[in-house]
Amino acid sequence: MNGAGAVYRGYSDDKPDIPLRHHSDHANAETDSPDEMKTEAQRVVQAMSPAQKLKAAERLYFSARQLKAAALRAQHPDWTDATIQHAVREVFLYARG
Repeated sequence: MNGAGAVYRGYSDDKPDIPLRHHSDHANAETDSPDEMKTEAQRVVQAMSPAQKLKAAERLYFSARQLKAAALRAQHPDWTDATIQHAVREVFLYARG
């Protein structure tokens, strides 16, 4: 799959389609500036409804929790699932931004 013609459709069909670039077209240190990538990301977010943005934030939050749990499992293979879940809760409860 080369990504040609791919579009972002969000979580529903109520917004116009947004053309996406293939991953090989993304951030190339020699040709793309951070501003060019930021513009594409802004365009995707701006096309989302508030409900879509909330759903995306929720998915990011739970993905972060899953990634943290995976990292803790790798660091502490002897920990039980309950211990991992407790540690994840602690990390997110007391996270400082």
